[in-house]
Amino acid sequence: MIKLLYVEDDPIFRNLVAEILKYSVDFKLDLANDGESGVKKALNNDYDIIIMDIMMPDIDGWEATRRIKMVKPNLPVISLSALNIRDLDANEMFEEYIRKPIRGYEFKKTLKSVAEKYNIK
Repeated sequence: MIKLLYVEDDPIFRNLVAEILKYSVDFKLDLANDGESGVKKALNNDYDIIIMDIMMPDIDGWEATRRIKMVKPNLPVISLSALNIRDLDANEMFEEYIRKPIRGYEFKKTLKSVAEKYNIK
């Protein structure tokens, strides 16, 4: 089972991702409701993949990812944002990006693709 942490300040998106993955036998989801708690959870637990929102009020997804990668440089982080990350030339920080709004099938397919790339089972 792939252990995921989703860092997202918007409860609607947290609930949507939780609902998409609710019955999945492939993924176990944990949630953080802001960048600061996301960093703490990421550093104090063993997650396989982090899913990171970008625009958050306390520390944004870039800063949260930077802090996580300082300690766990090989931990894959996927951005999940309404921003077009490719246009912002920030891809080197994230292993993949998913643009909001999300579609359940494509979302799970991207998660599985990243897990396969990093040999996560």
